Amino acid sequence: MSAPTSELSRLTIGSMAMGGPASSTDRRLLQGESGIVYDVTGFSAGSLQQATLGIQGGFEITVCRAPSHSPSGTYYAFQLRDGNRRIAVRFGSPNPLNNGCNACTNFPLNNGLACKHVFWLVDQLMQDQPTNSSFPIIPLSQDGSVQQKTSPLSLLSSRCLDSLAIKRNWMFEREIVRKDEVREMLSALELEKGRPQDYRVDVYSKILDTPMDADDIFELGDLEAIVFRLAVQDQVFFERLRSVITPDRCASTYFEEMGAQAKRSLEDLDEYIQEGPSRGSEITDVKSCGTVLQDVVSNIGKNLETRAPHGRSEAAEALVEILGAVCDWNRDAYADLDWERKAPGAEKDEDRNLYRRLIGKTVRHSTRTNPDASRDHFVLDILAALPKQDVAPFAANLDAILDKVVDHTAPRGYILKFENLVDGLTSDNEGGASSSRLKKRSGGGNGGNQRKRVK
Repeated sequence: MSAPTSELSRLTIGSMAMGGPASSTDRRLLQGESGIVYDVTGFSAGSLQQATLGIQGGFEITVCRAPSHSPSGTYYAFQLRDGNRRIAVRFGSPNPLNNGCNACTNFPLNNGLACKHVFWLVDQLMQDQPTNSSFPIIPLSQDGSVQQKTSPLSLLSSRCLDSLAIKRNWMFEREIVRKDEVREMLSALELEKGRPQDYRVDVYSKILDTPMDADDIFELGDLEAIVFRLAVQDQVFFERLRSVITPDRCASTYFEEMGAQAKRSLEDLDEYIQEGPSRGSEITDVKSCGTVLQDVVSNIGKNLETRAPHGRSEAAEALVEILGAVCDWNRDAYADLDWERKAPGAEKDEDRNLYRRLIGKTVRHSTRTNPDASRDHFVLDILAALPKQDVAPFAANLDAILDKVVDHTAPRGYILKFENLVDGLTSDNEGGASSSRLKKRSGGGNGGNQRKRVK
């Protein structure tokens, strides 16, 4: 091998390398954003342009995902920001539509040649690779492979991606089963929305983790089923669909549906009280409505964690609406019925009063999904865990609801938690708005609705 100084004497970097064909003695080299020098001798003009734009580019990784397993194999997925565009890049599991292992939504049909985003990611991955030369010049191939045909997939397979993400400060997401992700995406398009797990169970249950051919995907008269199967099977189609039905849109839809589900349960409770049980219909009484609301709040909390950072504003709105609605049910729901109701034996006060059941009494409530869940601070624990900017738009609503909670009476700990939440939301406002709330809560000022801060 030539000495480093002789290599440098023939070094051409970046746009200088694009001036013309390399001679038999020259090597065409590019220095990456990382400082690594790559040998791109023999690149076509198009590949050289992509390599130059990529290796010397300044993109940003917004999220990377753990190895995922599709019917066509294992792959790693990255989402990049290129100016105002979001680009999805996948390494692994060859796809017939792009004839190669490195797929990018910006260049889905590139005959196995890497685009600028693939080259940039390769340079990012190479920064953590050990080198054996005092002056490393890394051979690079037009498909994105590096020295001795080491593919980007091999670079990723040789280390733990979550550790690399922590080291490089990349957002990392755990593995999501492809058919679950597609089901969630398509359920977000339903006009009559339901839970993702209820969407096309007939199709979902029959999709196996094995490759499907055209006959497996096609179903006459059921375009929805075809799209479902094709998105599971085909990476390029999936990435295009994901670029339209984004994680943020799915999360927003989910939390809006959770809020709607709570509202429907409250409407069913009101209908039951007004008209009595309907023949053949499931009864929604205070107890069953309370269980539904507990489940909804529990599911919102769990999905805020798994979907973070998406949909937080919609989740906060749903939680505030649920809390406000429950505060309007501080009464004996069965006191003035126009129909005869036979009360079950040993019926407790909280079985007749939704507010008391969920807020007004310190108890441990079980839910269908979490039998040991504590609901001492119904809704408040989840709201308090959200970033302030997502809850702040509802500060006035929460302040009004807090007035009701104090008037209705609630456990001391619940009121303290509520006051701390509202004070935290208003502490960054101008002094007038915050101090007026504190003054009202301390019992000062003029007017009727005054509440004293709990000590």
